[in-house]
Amino acid sequence: MISMGVELGKTHHLEVGENNKKVDYIRLCPPVEKLTSREPVVFLLGFSEDPKTHEKLLKAVYDEGYIVFCLKTYPRQTLSTKENGHPPGLAQNIGVASALIHEARSFDPDNPDEKTGPQGKVNLMGRSMGGVIGAFTASQEPENIHNLFLIDTKLTPPEHPLNLAFNFTISGTKAFEQTIFHPLQNKHVPRVAEKLATYILSHPKMTIDEISAIANADMRPLLPKLRQQGIGVHGIHGTSDQVFPIDNISIDQACFDSFFTVGPKKNTDTPSPKELGYTPDYTPINHGSIHSNDKYITLITYALKNAIKPRSS
Repeated sequence: MISMGVELGKTHHLEVGENNKKVDYIRLCPPVEKLTSREPVVFLLGFSEDPKTHEKLLKAVYDEGYIVFCLKTYPRQTLSTKENGHPPGLAQNIGVASALIHEARSFDPDNPDEKTGPQGKVNLMGRSMGGVIGAFTASQEPENIHNLFLIDTKLTPPEHPLNLAFNFTISGTKAFEQTIFHPLQNKHVPRVAEKLATYILSHPKMTIDEISAIANADMRPLLPKLRQQGIGVHGIHGTSDQVFPIDNISIDQACFDSFFTVGPKKNTDTPSPKELGYTPDYTPINHGSIHSNDKYITLITYALKNAIKPRSS
């Protein structure tokens, strides 16, 4: 049952980078007696998204008894962080994600208004481009990450940026088609589309750099290393995703501790990561449909609960 009673949380601030730039984030913390785990869930937004985009999911995770940290905006390249060996165009996004992880590790639910020193680990959950940022962030500080959840993330081989941009366009078209035929289930689409257009038009060169970085990102050598470093790696992917098609996933099943697919099965005779998880048989879900789909959200929270042991009383 997804509760809509809790607010998304008040705005908090953290300072990032060489210039101590202020970055806003929200925090949701259940009452201490209702905590399932003291390990926070750090949610990394996808391209142009904000917490409102994933309101249902964030509240569902909160309802399950988890502390949630989420940036108020997608971590754009606004810092002066150096590349440090990360994919060109992503180092600054990774710097923001790392700062949020540090903030979450310093949070004490018993004393929410007082910061302690960093302690314990966090569970990283990244959606779409946020998953790529999360994976590369985890690779630079594996000792601080318990689990990595990749939701509709790029698990496909490197590709030409124009191809990825075309896939985004196709996905957007499909989302609008679903809005016409199912307006109540897809009422978020016009708002997301407006944010995306504003996002691109405000900084076109930055957008091109980010899309190029994601298109060229290669997760294939990264995920096995994360598992070897003791990080649980979990995937949740839509079988009808047009941006990162599941049939193009080229990462071996052994790279995942669990992998769940959402939507009708496709090519069931072909071994692939999608066969690792339970596939509900219902309306196809494209890349932009997670925001309001209760079944998708339920599967994500199931994967979360399955990976994180409840705290002892």
